[in-house]
Amino acid sequence: MLKSLARLYAKQIAPIDGLIVLVVKHLQQKIYTELNSDKATKERMIMSNCWNTIKTICEQKEYINYRDQIEKELLPLFNYMEKPNDIDFDDEVIGIMTSFIELSGVITPVQWILLKTFPLVFEKYNSTLSSVFRCLNLMIVHGREYIMKEAWIIDLV
Repeated sequence: MLKSLARLYAKQIAPIDGLIVLVVKHLQQKIYTELNSDKATKERMIMSNCWNTIKTICEQKEYINYRDQIEKELLPLFNYMEKPNDIDFDDEVIGIMTSFIELSGVITPVQWILLKTFPLVFEKYNSTLSSVFRCLNLMIVHGREYIMKEAWIIDLV
């Protein structure tokens, strides 16, 4: 329901300063709590619903002005990307990155940091680029000036 509200009423919600960031913060806290819980099945469904809502929010152009704040709220979860084999939401993180880059045409410092985790994600999926290809392509297209200055990115790719 929250996902539908965020999508259907984006034009009405976006102007309310900080509301969407507060929603993302609450969802992030719920995911973080469930990650550190010993319970399994029901919590995984809750986490999945939370991630789907966050992804829906990040796909709406009306919320792109909150991108930096949303990324800041999601940093505790993004940190789990350092060990993608231990999580099952790496696709969601990459999907959020992709949506933000598509909507803004800009790569943020947080996204450059997350790029460093792509080799581990690549390895997780048995050297298949499918999970990171679209995001990586957008980063190359929209971040070419930065890439030219940063040799580590060329080595990574």
